[in-house]
Amino acid sequence: MRGGWGAGVVLPGGRSLTAAARIGAAGIRKRDAGRHTSAFAPRGKIGGFWPVFTGYRENCGVRRRVSGSVVILLVATVLFHGTVSVPQSSWRSMDVQVDEPGSIFTCVFSVPREASRVQAMLVTREQAERFRQGRSFRWVAGSGFERSGHFSHEIERAGPYVLLFDNRLEGRRATSVSVRLSLRRPGDVQVRTVSRERRLVVVLCSVLFVLAVVSYAARQILR
Repeated sequence: MRGGWGAGVVLPGGRSLTAAARIGAAGIRKRDAGRHTSAFAPRGKIGGFWPVFTGYRENCGVRRRVSGSVVILLVATVLFHGTVSVPQSSWRSMDVQVDEPGSIFTCVFSVPREASRVQAMLVTREQAERFRQGRSFRWVAGSGFERSGHFSHEIERAGPYVLLFDNRLEGRRATSVSVRLSLRRPGDVQVRTVSRERRLVVVLCSVLFVLAVVSYAARQILR
């Protein structure tokens, strides 16, 4: 049958079943547009002028690319997940060690609604010294003065870096910043082969999803 398996089926109103399915799918996409969920949940606290931390490995922000029967998992190392206190009209710094060039550093932060906005900046150790001395400096990556923000950057050169949290724009009071730092190294890639049974499950789920969309669209049109 030309035009697809649903092109020859005509519903009340003159629409084909294929057209109804497209209308239903478009409605679902429009309904779901803008939805966002976040797994960012701060826990623990950290104090001191130069916090020292060690990372632990987990599937942080795992992205999956499916090509045939191969799944590629991009695994990141969580460097820190907790709270940093930034003094009033001042700043706080954290050491970040990058051992491999090409690593991707990600920073996600937020402050309470009533707190002052802060700026997060990743700089080299040399530029951090210039910042402390009140001199002009250059950052590697960063954000604006925000109550919540994030940035990711591919580090070209391995070595010690410093993450700065600046609370001097408004500086009305000390601010507690919820922070999550992660680092994805070039070698943090896992390649797995999907079994034949799982491929069949994926195909079956896809067919059921299409049938559900068609059924939903038909019910909406027939109302």
